[in-house]
Amino acid sequence: MGEGTLRSVSLSWRRIDDWLEAHAPATLELLNPPVTAEALESAQQVVGMRFPVELSESLKCNDGLSDWTSLLPESSPLSASGIAEHWRICMETASNNDGFVVPPWEDEPWWHPLWVPWAASADGNAHIIDLRPRP
Repeated sequence: MGEGTLRSVSLSWRRIDDWLEAHAPATLELLNPPVTAEALESAQQVVGMRFPVELSESLKCNDGLSDWTSLLPESSPLSASGIAEHWRICMETASNNDGFVVPPWEDEPWWHPLWVPWAASADGNAHIIDLRPRP
């Protein structure tokens, strides 16, 4: 991952922040400050893997939101601790309900340990980053 990609994530957040300041200042106020190194490391330990550098960079710009709002279409970015908590709940739910098994009518399981949730809707559905090795 090049420095240009990280600069792109930071630049994107600056543009989003500027737009929110001009058009939705109440939503801007919901953005958390940057994640601390300790909180980021703690979340990665819970999940058992390093987050993609783009996600880590995004969290270093804004560590999610202090309250749910549909900043993204129908969803809200999670904080590092929110990512860890959502992942943990999904792991527990999947292990208790055959959620790691791919049903014959689907192409994916309900949950996979290498999925990292990065945003969630009000009903708890998550946007995930799929870290499974594939072509």
